[in-house]
This record gives sequence, structure tokens and C-alpha cells, in this order.
Amino acid sequence: MPAYQKFAGDEVIPEDQLPVYEYQQLLTQPFFSWPLSPTLPLKLFLVYALLTVLISYPISCSTYVLPGFLFQKITSSNLGSLSALLVFLIRIYSGWTYVGSRLKSDYIAYEETGWYDGTVEKKSTQGQIRDAMIYREDVEPVISKLKTILLTLSVGWVLSCGAFAYASNQKPIFNEYNPELLNELVKDDKLAEFAAKKSNGKPTYCDSRYYKALAGGGQGC
Repeated sequence: MPAYQKFAGDEVIPEDQLPVYEYQQLLTQPFFSWPLSPTLPLKLFLVYALLTVLISYPISCSTYVLPGFLFQKITSSNLGSLSALLVFLIRIYSGWTYVGSRLKSDYIAYEETGWYDGTVEKKSTQGQIRDAMIYREDVEPVISKLKTILLTLSVGWVLSCGAFAYASNQKPIFNEYNPELLNELVKDDKLAEFAAKKSNGKPTYCDSRYYKALAGGGQGC
């Protein structure tokens, strides 16, 4: 991490509240240095994949327990993972924009001993030049990169919402309780054979507590 030169006037402000020091500290925080890496998209994809495999898809599977809801599972787990990834990236973006605004400003707001004695100090000319250079060369490109990625993910999130809404209104691939399907079973031997395989040799009401109750407790399950 580079050590930046201090100028006259910096000593008035507590070191940990100098914008240049806050920038250095930002880089030491977990994940906040990721935007400096050319592999940021890959890292974000890995976060998305881990969220999906470890959290989102298992939750979707526990929500859609009956057969035939694969589309709903995929779209809901995708939406959940993408939402968490957006929140994660917004947090990183907010940290960089906060430090960027401190570096760009000609004034430094700081606290002498606590929140109750906050004050403002004008930066020295050398301090302004130093902070402006850091912002222009190191911070502004990162903020621009994060904006682009956030916009792309936001578009993906909106499309994912639409896909999930569409999936939620779809019937499962095989719905053994659909009256239209039951009528087709009488006419179509192949469909009836497929239904028998899906039921694993058990009455189809065995997977539904409601229909098991109607059947008198689920005889044959």
C-alpha cells in the first residue's frame, strides 16, 4: 500500500479521519479491494454460484417439494442469489463513493473527540492536489467500473423478476391433480404409463396432505 505524503494542515485533523488515510483503510477491508482486480467479474460469479448452490437452490427445493417444479426452482434460486449479490456489490460501491466524495471535496469534515464536536477544515493547496490526484487516478476508475457492473446486474435482476413471475404462474410439468390431465390419462396410454412411473407405484395423493386426508388418511401410501 503506498504511503502518501502529508502536508501542512493535515496535522490539525486526526490521522484516521484524513481522506487519504480512509482510502488506505478501505483497501484493507474484506472485499473492498476486489474492484482493483481485473478478475472482479469472475469473483462475483463465484459468489453468485456459491450463494446458489449453498443457500438459494436448497431453499427453493424445500419450497417446491412436488415433482414438476424445476423451472420454478431455478428462477427463484436465481432471483435470490442475484438479489444478495446486488446488496453485496452496493455495499462495496457505497464505500468507494464515500471515500471518493471525501477526496474530491476541498473541505474535510471531522470530529475532534466525538460526534458532539464535529467541525470542518479547509484542505491545504497541496492536500487538495494530492487528494484530487488520488481520486482521479485510483478511485474514479473503480467507481465507473462498479457503476457499469451494478447497471448490468440491475438489468439482470429485473429480467429475473420477470422470469420468476412467469414461472410462478405456470403449472408444473406433471400435475397429477389437474382435472384436464386426468381426462387425458383415460385417452392416452403413454401418458398414463408416464403418470404411473411418476407415482412410483403409489397413489398420487400420497404427496399431498390435503388429498391424503380426503382419501381417508392415505391408504396405500
